[in-house]
This record gives sequence, structure tokens and C-alpha cells, in this order.
Amino acid sequence: MVGRKKPSFPWFGLYSVAALFFAGGFLLAGFGVARYVHSPAFAAMLSQLTGQAFHSDAVFMPLHWGPAAITSESLVLKGESASLIEKAEAIELNAVLDWRALLSGLWQVEEITVGQLTAEFKAPTSSPSAHESTNPAARNFLPKRFQLNRIAIKKANITYKSVFARDVGLTLLPVAGGWTIDGKGGTLSVPKLPLLHVQELHCHERDAVLFLDGATFELPPTGKLSAVGRSGKDASLKVDWSGVPVRSILTNGLDKYIDGTVSGTTRLDADGGARGSFQLNGASLSNIPVLSEMGKLLRDPTFQKLPLRVVSADFDYRAESLQLSNVILESTDNLRLEGSLAVDPAGRLKGNFEIGVKPPLLNKVPGALDALFPTLRNGWCWAPLEVGGTLASPTESLSRQLAPLVMGTLLLKKGSDVLEKLPNAPVDTVKDVMDLFLPR
Repeated sequence: MVGRKKPSFPWFGLYSVAALFFAGGFLLAGFGVARYVHSPAFAAMLSQLTGQAFHSDAVFMPLHWGPAAITSESLVLKGESASLIEKAEAIELNAVLDWRALLSGLWQVEEITVGQLTAEFKAPTSSPSAHESTNPAARNFLPKRFQLNRIAIKKANITYKSVFARDVGLTLLPVAGGWTIDGKGGTLSVPKLPLLHVQELHCHERDAVLFLDGATFELPPTGKLSAVGRSGKDASLKVDWSGVPVRSILTNGLDKYIDGTVSGTTRLDADGGARGSFQLNGASLSNIPVLSEMGKLLRDPTFQKLPLRVVSADFDYRAESLQLSNVILESTDNLRLEGSLAVDPAGRLKGNFEIGVKPPLLNKVPGALDALFPTLRNGWCWAPLEVGGTLASPTESLSRQLAPLVMGTLLLKKGSDVLEKLPNAPVDTVKDVMDLFLPR
């Protein structure tokens, strides 16, 4: 009996060898890639790519590989001349990779989360320049492209000049030529202002210029602020605010004279100057010597703490000097003040005002209208008022003129009482007489 001959596949051995060859080569390459990504060379390459993204020198602490993520204890950045970053340190980094993208030649990082970022920003001094990538050995087996989809920072502590942000949550998305940045929570410290609570902010960065598209803040209990602006050589910032307690922003002792809430708008420039306007609501004046004298003259106790219907002014703040113009201060049916005031860096005052009083009030004081308030305009009788001295010890010109009228009114009303209370020594000045009856 003749045995059957088994079928022969001459090509089977060839393809098997080839398959084994390629499989072996792939495994060897895979082992080489695995060894490389765990090496210091890979960490150096990742630092280089990160540095290029932020125009900085970047150094990662040792990388740790997991099934779906890379972690690192910290990343330290030192900004180049073209970078917004002066220096920064991020701790507790976790990078989630899309491993499928490796097959298409792409390092795709879905998200980098950062536990805490401490960063100091600056104004760049040059334009960004192109960097050449120098991938080490094993680059033939590794993707040549890098893509980062999102950075989430749980708490960011950021400093820019004299502005400090603390514990702000940030989300950064890379876009062509820069980043978009969104934030919320935390606090913002700005010179001359109380601590602000960050509600939300939206900005973008292009070619090392930061554009603030919008930000809102709260100043408890009632204050709200919003801002838009940009950095760079044409830096500017526009700020609008409302419901801010005026005593929370006044310095150098001004808070003892006025209260209420303030609203307004200002524009800050690259030199640190600020120009704008403001209005006060629910305001009142107190501890003002000239108002105290007028209250005595007019026998009206409301002048001691004078409620104000209108308070507004334009301001220009530059180099620690403040200029107030178009000042309007009005108390219904009592008083109106118009003029300007300058405060120099040492706190010295120079103001030129007109003060107006309603005619019925002046009719109570014989001679007051003709002697001090001779100008009638818009239903008010006006007198000039000059302000000097310092914020700590202000002076004005009207009290000296009011004093004789106050004395005359008192003598007409209480002449016998005055004579009885005169001291044995002669009274040489009007002030001595006034102090007998009008303690301050």
C-alpha cells in the first residue's frame, strides 16, 4: 500500500522565519524604548520639550512610570529673556498619556495635574526664538511630535511685581502661539486695596504677552470688582468696582472723615499710574473742622455728621501723588462743595474749593450772607475755601472767617451768660470766647 504524501507548503517556513524575525526585532525595539523612557536621557528630552513650551530652562525631578501615567515630585523652571516666567516650581505632577497616539508618532499628554505651583512672573525683554529639538538615541523608535492637551493646577501662588495671587485654581490649554488660562478661587493682594477674593478669571497668552480677557473679584461684605487688560510694552488695566466700603481703601487717616461705599472706574498704565473717576453712596462726613464751625454758626447739629447726597470726583494717581479734580460734594438743602485737591507723596494738601450754603440757613446769621457768601449761583450762596496742611492735620481758610460771626451770634443770643462766664484775665482772641460755649 502506497502512503499518502503530506501537502508541502514551501513558503510557510519563509514567512515563519520572517514573522519571527520581525517579532523579535519589535520586541527588541520595545525593550529598547522601555529602557530609554526610564532613562535620564528621556527625562532630559521631556525637560527640553517642556522648556520650549514655556521659553524656560526646565528640570524634572525623577520620573515614575505607572500603567497610564507619569509622575514627578517637582518641575523647576527658570525663564529665558523672552518668557513671562522669572522662576517657577511645580510639585506633585501627574501626566496622563494616550498610549495609542504612540502608534501614529505622537507623544500625546491628555492632562498634566499639578498639586501646587509657586511662580514669579516678569515682563519679557526679548521676543521668543525657535528651538531645535535634539532627541537622543532611540529616537528612531520614538515619536517625533509632542502634544499637550491640558494643564490643571489645584493651587497656584503667583507673584508679579507687587501683586500676589494665592491658592488660585488654574486650567491652561495650549493654542497656536500661546495659552488660554482660566482660574477661580483664592485671593489677590494689590497695593492700596484690601484683600480680594477671586471669583473667576479668563486670559490668554500670545508670544509672551498676557491678555486679561475678564476677571471678577469680591471684597466682602458688599464690594465687587472686574478687570480687563494686557501686559507688555503697551500694558494697561481697566478696573471697574462697586459697593466697596470707602474706609477699606482710604489710607493716611482719611478714613476718619468719610464713610459709605464707593463705585467707579480706573485705567492703570505701564508706569503704575492710575486715572479714573468715582462716586460714593450712603456717604457722610464727620470730624471736619469747618463743618463743625458751620454747624455752630447755623445751629444745625446735622453738620457734625453730615449725610451726603452726591460725592464724585475724577482722580489721577502717579508717583505716590494724588490729584482730585471736578470734586462735587452735596448734602441735600445744606451744603455743596466744588473744586480740586492735590495730595503729594508726603501727605501735604493743597486744595481750592467753593462752598455753597442755602440762603434760608444763612438768614439765621446776621451778616453771614454779605460777609462770607456774597455770590448767589444755582440756588446756593458761595464762599471760597482753601485747604492746606497735611492729611494728619488738615487746615482750611473758612473757619477763621466764621469765628467772628459765631461769636457775634452767641453774644446776641446769650450776652449775659457770656459775661458771667468770662475769666478774670482778659480774653484776647475770638477763639477764647468761642471755647467758653462751644467745646470742640
